[in-house]
Amino acid sequence: WPGRPRVWVGRAVGGAGGAQTKVDGGAGELSRAAPVPAGKDSLASARARLVRAGSSAPITRGQIGISGLSSNFQSHQERPNGVWEIDGIVSGSVVMRASAPGFGTVARWLNLAPGQHLELGDIGLAQEARIRGRLLLADGEPAREVNVLLEPLRTTPDGERFLNYLAARTDSNGDFLLRGVAPGLYQVLPISRSVPRGVTTVDARAGDVDVGRWVLPAAVEVRLLPDFPAEQSHVVTLRDRATGLRLFSQRMRHGTRIVHLPAGTYDLELGSPATGYLRTCKSFTVSTQALEVRFGGS
Repeated sequence: WPGRPRVWVGRAVGGAGGAQTKVDGGAGELSRAAPVPAGKDSLASARARLVRAGSSAPITRGQIGISGLSSNFQSHQERPNGVWEIDGIVSGSVVMRASAPGFGTVARWLNLAPGQHLELGDIGLAQEARIRGRLLLADGEPAREVNVLLEPLRTTPDGERFLNYLAARTDSNGDFLLRGVAPGLYQVLPISRSVPRGVTTVDARAGDVDVGRWVLPAAVEVRLLPDFPAEQSHVVTLRDRATGLRLFSQRMRHGTRIVHLPAGTYDLELGSPATGYLRTCKSFTVSTQALEVRFGGS
């Protein structure tokens, strides 16, 4: 479609009790035009084939998406040979995500140069696992309508934000269910301004996992106040020093980020996705009093 904006289309799908919500490519109700940079030479492309893990049997119905800060191109339809070709990708740091019904999702970071064509080869998808649990507050009440994030354990590159691998939302009982999980090790995090930032790890290498009753600890409000030079932004990582696990990794420029943290010591790190550079810019200790943490500066 020369001269016309590229468009991605999504459809929200979900299920009962702790239903997972995601965006699928394909026909649906939501559409959005993505910006197309001037000059075809600045756009990258990729080619991949979906196969069943451990074999060369193609998966003919699935999805491969490549998304970044300024591009989101997905394909979700029948492919007799399992091959997907995606073009018009804005170069830079992007996420490749491959999924199919009944299989675990594969997601990984890629760095694409302007005009690069990337041959991803065969992407093997294994049978999906499911992770379920019940999220409770310190007083025993259910943590209702809270987003629960699943991230591959310790695989986010230094200086990079979270993959946002999979997410679910708790129901009125605090129950959540994550579908489409590939075999592997993961960390599970509740993502909400109203509940404590906690993290637990799960081993889904052998299949389904029931986390059981997960009680979040008591926490206090912490206001994170970045102070970066004008027009600069950084990937900010909040790490629990006791476990070494990340509580979030996201790009920040200005404004206040409110988190609720249990007692402990934490490190704030600034990163660069381009170089993998990561440095601790601030360490602080949480006890029983709310606090403000300023970091960055010129």
